[in-house]
Amino acid sequence: DSKQSHWPRKPKRGWGASLAALESLFGLECSVHLYPPENAAGLDKKFLMHSSPFCKSIKAKGHSQERACIRCDQGEVLEALKKHPSPHLKCCHAGGWEWVAPILKEKHVEGVLFFGVFRLPWTFGPPDSFLYPFLNFEKKVYTNEVDVLPAVSEERLKKMGAVLDIITYHW
Repeated sequence: DSKQSHWPRKPKRGWGASLAALESLFGLECSVHLYPPENAAGLDKKFLMHSSPFCKSIKAKGHSQERACIRCDQGEVLEALKKHPSPHLKCCHAGGWEWVAPILKEKHVEGVLFFGVFRLPWTFGPPDSFLYPFLNFEKKVYTNEVDVLPAVSEERLKKMGAVLDIITYHW
């Protein structure tokens, strides 16, 4: 069927160049999970896993931390995006923050973009903040590691969210 889209639709400049441009724009690392994983063939491995110093440090704490990361990203995030397929902030199992955005094909989640990892500009945030609904006070936070993450202002987070809203619906 000529009307059926082929996915993943490769950006004109290529996936790697497009993801690198988003990293530069946001000033944060980008990674992508594609479903099925075979769709990631040819994509630089740099974009296929969370490789920030924070993530590496947490994963180095033991196999259980790596499993918790995978469970969070491939389980919790994917299920949340299937229910509400729009960009949102998430706190990882270790206390780092990321923007996550679905890659959609015909309203089905075919992949997830991750931008981070960062810390919020304050510890628990004011209840009137747009961030407050995203806060999860039950996560285990590795304070030493989180404290050295770059802080991202609420204003910058809102701008990133606006860009991701547009990107999400134009893949």
